[in-house]
Amino acid sequence: IIATSNAGFGNEDLMGKDEKEDKDIMKKIAPYFRPEFLNRFNAVIEFSHLTKEDLKQIVDLMLGEVNKTLAKKGLDLVVTD
Repeated sequence: IIATSNAGFGNEDLMGKDEKEDKDIMKKIAPYFRPEFLNRFNAVIEFSHLTKEDLKQIVDLMLGEVNKTLAKKGLDLVVTD
């Protein structure tokens, strides 16, 4: 089971800087969840913020799919930066 949360969003203190800090993430998120809930997890994976380049790649992929659909109707969508 994969669960997601915005717990601690914007709290840079939760960002692990090295392996030791990554191991302490469960302690850092403890104020956001009840202990009986946290005890059910054996790992927490932290995701980094998306960069502008990441977002550009996602948009490019999505626009590619849109253009496949439009091509069937003889249309083409061109988007510039």
